[in-house]
Amino acid sequence: MQTKPNTVKEWVRIFKKELKSLYPEKEIQAIVYLIFEDLLGFSKTDLILKSSFELPLSILNKLKSNLTELKKNKPIQYITGKTEFYGCQINVTPDVLIPRPETEELVKWVIEETNDSVDIIDFGTGSGCIAIALGKHLPFSNIDAVDHSTKALELARENAALNGINNIHFSSFDITDPSGISKLYDIIVSNPPYIPQKAKELISRNVIDFEPGEALFVPNDNPLIFYNALCVMGEKILKPGGKIFFEIHENMGNRILTLLREKKFMEVRLKKDLNGKDRMVSGIINYSR
Repeated sequence: MQTKPNTVKEWVRIFKKELKSLYPEKEIQAIVYLIFEDLLGFSKTDLILKSSFELPLSILNKLKSNLTELKKNKPIQYITGKTEFYGCQINVTPDVLIPRPETEELVKWVIEETNDSVDIIDFGTGSGCIAIALGKHLPFSNIDAVDHSTKALELARENAALNGINNIHFSSFDITDPSGISKLYDIIVSNPPYIPQKAKELISRNVIDFEPGEALFVPNDNPLIFYNALCVMGEKILKPGGKIFFEIHENMGNRILTLLREKKFMEVRLKKDLNGKDRMVSGIINYSR
């Protein structure tokens, strides 16, 4: 009588076989590592040294459930409920976007260009990943993080507490409404929605089917709607010499540079990510405004 697979080695093999047609090999390997780390606290080395470890029924059931969800294209981060971002653990749900490496590069740029003890506001904070990473690396700064989603703000607060970050104030705010903020800031940072609706067909199913569309997409006829709103906001709430930092769509770099110049920002810069794509811009508010 053939026994059912119940060892680490057998289940690693099952995942690789079942996911072969859905994900690249390296991504499957990364998924396997994340699942066994989440369920058993295993390291990559443990997967080798404990390959004959017999898994209890509770873990076997979870592995089966995880595999079913992965075959439906559900992102691994939503399955484990967490991800790592710039040295911070960030819990995620389908109410917020999954933090991405390009956004880590934006955070790195802000840190490199900023002295500590500044006032920062993060518009559209989502999971709180940007604000939390900045709060960790700029501990003497005061950070306001705003979003219109109540569920996102609840999660962001939890993530700040999880990482022991206490220099962030979270609040509800609509970035298209320039009223309601009277404080002045040294830094505005934002990763707003920027993918035109017409590009949906080019986006993978694991994004379209699971991540919140309102945090991704903008109208085809007004793709810079949030950048324009943030520039207007910057004119009002940035201190003289204050800086603005955006993550952007790779095809909109020059348009956003033009927008910043039209809004009287100086020293506007377009920065490429590690893949050589235009993904970040910055500018400094006109000193003489």
